[in-house]
Amino acid sequence: MKTYLEEQTNRHPVWECCDLIKQCYQGARGAEHLLTDLSRAKGYFLAEWEATPALDLPLYEEISPAVSRVNLGAWKYRGKSPEELFHLFAASATVAQEGEDLLEAYLAAAGDFLAERYPERLPLWQETLEAYKQAGMPAIHHSESYRTKERPAYRVVRTALLLEYMEKTMSEKDKLHSGELYLPLDDSIMAEQLLCLEKLYDYNATRPLEQEKRQALLKELLAEVGEGCYIEPPFRANWGGKHVHFGAYVYANFNLTMVDDTHIYVGDHTMFGPNVTVATAGHPILPALREQGYQYNAPVRIGKNCWIGAGALIMPGVTIGDNTVIGAGSVVTKDVPAGVVAVGNPCRVMRPIGEKDLEYYFKDKKIKV
Repeated sequence: MKTYLEEQTNRHPVWECCDLIKQCYQGARGAEHLLTDLSRAKGYFLAEWEATPALDLPLYEEISPAVSRVNLGAWKYRGKSPEELFHLFAASATVAQEGEDLLEAYLAAAGDFLAERYPERLPLWQETLEAYKQAGMPAIHHSESYRTKERPAYRVVRTALLLEYMEKTMSEKDKLHSGELYLPLDDSIMAEQLLCLEKLYDYNATRPLEQEKRQALLKELLAEVGEGCYIEPPFRANWGGKHVHFGAYVYANFNLTMVDDTHIYVGDHTMFGPNVTVATAGHPILPALREQGYQYNAPVRIGKNCWIGAGALIMPGVTIGDNTVIGAGSVVTKDVPAGVVAVGNPCRVMRPIGEKDLEYYFKDKKIKV
């Protein structure tokens, strides 16, 4: 709960005590807070739906073992209706039956969080909490000022309900970013994927002096690309880079391969040596499923100012922290923390980046710049 409150506070630095109570209520009981005024909540939701662009993003993000936060942009991108989604909110509310114990625990954790992070707010919190308990701990809405400023989404749904709905309604393409097993040779997937590969072909066919053309094509190929990025052809990508997100000043040497069946995120100033592969796609170990052609995808995240050495292989679901160096030929199967040198097969942390690196840049070569 503390981690959740930290995330919410960082996302929404301005909130009132009733907003914090609502966070606890929402965490304990899912969408039951909608029952206070369903028509009012639906009005807020539809207004946010209209203001949210369709985005090719993961459909939902888990915020607790019991509830999920639905991505409205992803829902819209997949052609789902807001009425269907709002129905799931209401259904989540009616099945929330955890009782008072979990809510009491969350409220106690919130008090500890305030005492540690915002002690000046503690007296007002205690006063508000006492009034709330005396009222019978009813479902609660965000404060009007918070809602107006932050436009919080009414999008918390019981995970079981959402997964059941997704299982019944998701196309193979919907499953691309869900982590679920799917069939990558489905016609709807192949039709779009081939168009992306056509653009990639054009990029790789550019001549060395056609730098402006390369930059223009790169902006068409990648999901996001910051200032000063460069990929040396040939560049290989399953979706032509459609699910690749580059920060600023990312550099990739020859033969970068991005198996971008789902999203790959790369931070500013990161460099890739030649022949690096970043893979998001995997296949089941069970032979019978592989025989049928099933696949699953897991996103990869590479931090800022990393150096990925030549021939490194980065496996699905891996996160690499900022400023880290991955040695040439490494096979990265697990997360690597920030600020380290990691090498090997499987890749392991060899040492932190430290004092010696302030003086020497290569073996006994001293830094003189």
